[in-house]
Amino acid sequence: MSEKGEKDRQYVLFFGLALFVSLLAVADPFGIASSSHRAFGGFFLGPVSIGYGAWGLLRGEFPELSQAARDENALQFWLCFLAFVLTGSVMLLLAMRAFMEL
Repeated sequence: MSEKGEKDRQYVLFFGLALFVSLLAVADPFGIASSSHRAFGGFFLGPVSIGYGAWGLLRGEFPELSQAARDENALQFWLCFLAFVLTGSVMLLLAMRAFMEL
């Protein structure tokens, strides 16, 4: 595998793990965190994730990945965009649900 391909794979694994941990923290399936902490986390991480997706859309690329530019590899670009926007939206929905439990 080329150096760019290996670096891309590392970034995908890192972002995938970060998104998973963020969703896990906000969803709190084990009932560890209080509702206020989950709401705060979701209301912070959700807009950050959506904002990063919007920033990549406006720039036309996600600079972490070697081919995630709209002109080079549209599939990789739109998958990155959708991953960040959908994850952020889910975090916001979970935060609203946690806020209603307060």
